[in-house]
Amino acid sequence: MSRCVRMLLVEDEAVDVMTMRRAIDRRDLPASVLVAGSAEDAMERLGLAGEGASDRIEGVDLVVADLKLPRLSGLELLERLRASERHAITPCIVLSTSGQESEAARAYALGAAGYFVKPLAFDEYANLVESIVTFYARAMPIPFMSRTGA
Repeated sequence: MSRCVRMLLVEDEAVDVMTMRRAIDRRDLPASVLVAGSAEDAMERLGLAGEGASDRIEGVDLVVADLKLPRLSGLELLERLRASERHAITPCIVLSTSGQESEAARAYALGAAGYFVKPLAFDEYANLVESIVTFYARAMPIPFMSRTGA
């Protein structure tokens, strides 16, 4: 049985956020998308950057981060997630327009669950999103520390 995947999309481009949501809606995928516009915003919302986030989120199943973000990159966000006790095992996928092997290798070395080049054609992009969401909707959830509030 599939469950709804709670995804934190870390993306600074409004068009890419809209494209992700459109892909999920058009394919009727079991996912809810929360958005952070930067790595810093994501860290704040995940409780990694201080106490004061009023829109802090709990129980994220998956982080999907753009590689090229303002200030801190998606890889730097991934590195900070892995260094935290709360999100050390939270699955994180990196999306990029770059197919550079060195960036993909670094993402995997930092513990990324996947590194994907964003397809330009919407149908191909929607296929990728469907594969990701379907996998995590069917995968046995790990009792993440973020769900227990620890």
